[in-house]
Amino acid sequence: MTTPRVQPFSRRVGMPPGAVSGRVYVAVLVVQLPLLAVLLTTQARSRVSSESVAGVLTVLLIGLVLAGLVISPAVCARVAPGGARWKAGSALSAVRALRRDSRRAYLRLLGE
Repeated sequence: MTTPRVQPFSRRVGMPPGAVSGRVYVAVLVVQLPLLAVLLTTQARSRVSSESVAGVLTVLLIGLVLAGLVISPAVCARVAPGGARWKAGSALSAVRALRRDSRRAYLRLLGE
């Protein structure tokens, strides 16, 4: 009796391993384009601009970074679904469960 050999997720759907990483990278890059636009705004980097504009752009920048951290798992799950728990609809709940159950593992994955 032989045991079936488990193949990596990317092999099952017929994609090379690097293609999944490439798709996730491009999808997250597209989602983060508003963040790039705020960073490239000259008023956010200039000492000459008014303080109110710089303050609004700073608040917008922080909001976009936080939104990117929240939305990235859902984008990754939509582009490269894997298993029952990592689909577009359940990715955010899987991240919440990981954050609740193992804070250290969550912070390690967030750093990656």
